[in-house]
Amino acid sequence: MKHATFDPGRISALSDGVFAIAMTLLVLNLRLPDVGSHSDPSVFAAGLVDQLPRFASWLLSFAILCRLWTVHHDLLADGDTRTRSFLLWNFVFLGAVSFIPFPSSLLAEHPEQLLSVVVFSATYVVAGIALGRMWRVSDRSRITDGETSRPHGISRAMVLILATAAGSCLVALFDPRLGAALWFTYPFTGGVVRRFDRRKKTAAAS
Repeated sequence: MKHATFDPGRISALSDGVFAIAMTLLVLNLRLPDVGSHSDPSVFAAGLVDQLPRFASWLLSFAILCRLWTVHHDLLADGDTRTRSFLLWNFVFLGAVSFIPFPSSLLAEHPEQLLSVVVFSATYVVAGIALGRMWRVSDRSRITDGETSRPHGISRAMVLILATAAGSCLVALFDPRLGAALWFTYPFTGGVVRRFDRRKKTAAAS
């Protein structure tokens, strides 16, 4: 029995649209300094400083979304048609992506709360698990069709999300702000994974 397949171009277009909306909604967390009629530069500066948690939350969420988009793009880069199972996991992934502005806002408003970090981390865990499942479904289809298995970079990206979330929540038990700050390491994991792959290939070739 032939399984239903779906055009990766349409999946990519829908996914890009969800990412674009989620990234745009993050800006709504930012506020102008509430200084009233004061013209004193020190009051204005103090108002900007008060907004630092919002700027940090925006920057963090935007950077992580950029990393997730890159991983998702790599997953669809081969142009193969996708199965219904892949499509369903992609919807789960996009659901997590579309939800990200909420935990980002929660973290901006209440960075001192453990639950803010937990909700923030849990959202990315769902996205990471969905990415991992999409990779497995896609890889299984390639092997069934007699093609070679794809590299494990996407699988490692999922593991890194789970590891970052676990570390963030653990640190947040003692200091929620520091736990949230741990997520700033995740956007740079792509470079670490690529360097690891290059060194592994070099070692195998020598």
